[in-house]
Amino acid sequence: SGTPQFSDDISQQCHPDGLSLEARFSGNRLGIFDYTLGGYYFDETIHSDTALTITNTANWLKPNYFTKSYAGFGRLVANLSERFRVVGGIRNQG
Repeated sequence: SGTPQFSDDISQQCHPDGLSLEARFSGNRLGIFDYTLGGYYFDETIHSDTALTITNTANWLKPNYFTKSYAGFGRLVANLSERFRVVGGIRNQG
């Protein structure tokens, strides 16, 4: 009966805020070529409030998470004949 008694309680609230955007520009038949150029952007912030109570002692955690990402991309198609084409692409991510 000398065993300590633990009680715990967790309360958490998350507040996400974000933006995602992709833009593409495509062109058909510039000579034998078709092309696509574009970019992608992602930005997210998460604010979190966490209360953890163990044996009548409250601990407050307030982590914030930040994510940013962006990329540029391109695709080029060479239409060499009605039945044969060569496709290439590239993506650069930051």
